[in-house]
Amino acid sequence: MLSRAMDRKTRKLIKAGWFAILLLGAWVLFSPWGAIRYHRVSKNLRQIEAENAELRDDSRQLKDEINLLTNDPAYIEKIARKEHGLLKNNELVYDFSDR
Repeated sequence: MLSRAMDRKTRKLIKAGWFAILLLGAWVLFSPWGAIRYHRVSKNLRQIEAENAELRDDSRQLKDEINLLTNDPAYIEKIARKEHGLLKNNELVYDFSDR
């Protein structure tokens, strides 16, 4: 009879242990600081870091262009000719395109 009561207590203790482990596992997954939230936040962080690197590259290119526009007359002339269609004195433009 004593061994039967011990077996029941042992089984209850084992069931309670498994329940506690299951509860702890659910907490680790679904808590506000759990694994699922960590995965979402780390994915968001990677996206933001990639966007930040892209913006850093754009900023560097714009700084380089500002430097050229303020210090390089040949670059200014190139931009004036290409984007604004400006000409030097005594230059003519011949358009041979079919319209």
